[in-house]
Amino acid sequence: MTKQTQQNQKKNTRPFKTRGRQGQGWAVDYSIGLLLFLTVFILGIKIITENFQPNTYDLLAKQAESVSSILKQEGYPPTWAFEPVNNIVRAGVHTNAKLSKRKLLTMKTFSYNDLKVRLGATNDLLFYFTNTTNGIVNFHDTCSFGAPDSLDEVTIQTSNTHSENLPNAALVAPATLIQGDLATTFDTDIYEKQEGQPNNLSALVNNLSRYDVVFLEDPHLDDPWKDLTRTQILLALEEFTKNGGTLILTGNVTSHFLGVFQNTTQEKNHTVLVTDDGYYLTLPTGTIQNTAAPGFTVENVDADNFLKITEYDEAAQRPGIARWTLGDGIIYYYPTIEATTPTGPLKNDILSLVNNAVNITAVDCDSISVEEDKVRDLVNIERITIYKQQPLTMHVLQWRKRP
Repeated sequence: MTKQTQQNQKKNTRPFKTRGRQGQGWAVDYSIGLLLFLTVFILGIKIITENFQPNTYDLLAKQAESVSSILKQEGYPPTWAFEPVNNIVRAGVHTNAKLSKRKLLTMKTFSYNDLKVRLGATNDLLFYFTNTTNGIVNFHDTCSFGAPDSLDEVTIQTSNTHSENLPNAALVAPATLIQGDLATTFDTDIYEKQEGQPNNLSALVNNLSRYDVVFLEDPHLDDPWKDLTRTQILLALEEFTKNGGTLILTGNVTSHFLGVFQNTTQEKNHTVLVTDDGYYLTLPTGTIQNTAAPGFTVENVDADNFLKITEYDEAAQRPGIARWTLGDGIIYYYPTIEATTPTGPLKNDILSLVNNAVNITAVDCDSISVEEDKVRDLVNIERITIYKQQPLTMHVLQWRKRP
């Protein structure tokens, strides 16, 4: 091989080495650029996701606000406490801007899932009430509503040293046997009727919101009353009942009152048609009650859910004992309490009715807690409400379970 040929071969090899180095440099630059692009892209996606994805705590807080708002309303239908659960759309627990005990206790009969649906909740929840001294308010030995304490994260502590002693029944009556029984069995304020004296209805009307039950025995509302007219008395009783009270009336009331018309009857016997331990009579269906003298009957005019509990033995089959609703409350009418039955005096059954209506509690609600280490995103919403003329704080708790 000549010297010239060797030189040509060396010259021909140099360009190939230069191209190889350039290709390697381009590949490295491309890889670095791609890596930087992917890094920026991933960081960008993360930033966008964190900034625009809804915050789970914020969503839960909005739901808790919505639930507390529903609870502060009357619900739909407004008198849902007397409706089957499937007819209830929203379960607010207020009536006329005041807390309704009847709605609360009706809500207690719901399944947990039914309750959540009617409050528009998808997460766990419970709510309870405290008074001005931060004591938990007890409703018929119910400390809270919603999530049961069987849930691992919920703790409800009670004790058997109940100390609250507020009057829960009021009685306007002559000195009859039932007056002594009511005063002995329940914490009862007596507004006594005295022969020849105006009945003390003014004081009762001023205190109505304190009571669960008001019992008016043979009130004769057409008679003159101290400082009050018949219309004023009926309006006060109507408001008491609409706000969830239980009103029991006997004997001579007045011709037209609270959705019914009162009349007289010459019959003495009336027969039990329906029996229910919670709302009507505990006497068996078919039981005959005998009154000492011909009495009174009431006939439905425009009352809601009017129910004839007993029926007089007469051609017209008019009601003896009757029950109807008004707002959140229930009204019972008895022609007389001086009736006898095969099982004893009728007053025993009335005392059973009062026992179901008054807020008797056997325990103190000491504390309610949701353990934060067992849940995620616990939210507590507080709202002020009114119950029996006293301010209460409603605490609404919602949380998400840990996965």
